Amino acid sequence: MEFFHQRRSLNPGDAVVVRCSHKSKVKLIDDPNFRAFESGRRYQYLGDETARLETRLLVPNGGNWNIVIDLSFPNVPVTHSVQVFQAAASYIL
Repeated sequence: MEFFHQRRSLNPGDAVVVRCSHKSKVKLIDDPNFRAFESGRRYQYLGDETARLETRLLVPNGGNWNIVIDLSFPNVPVTHSVQVFQAAASYIL
């Protein structure tokens, strides 16, 4: 399977927005599950199996996360952009 991968340090509540030129499956995977994904074992992820032009995912907890775009059509060049919108900081007054 061909895929694009980007590893980012994200905070709880951050929103990850991925836009692709062709419908693509986007997954947000933590490090232990990404290692399982790479080795072909069972893994868990955020996202769904529906291919979309734009995907928005909310980060459940802080840490290193892997943004994965499934390039199911290897002969079709897919352009993409990844944006992270940081969660609003909460202040105690």
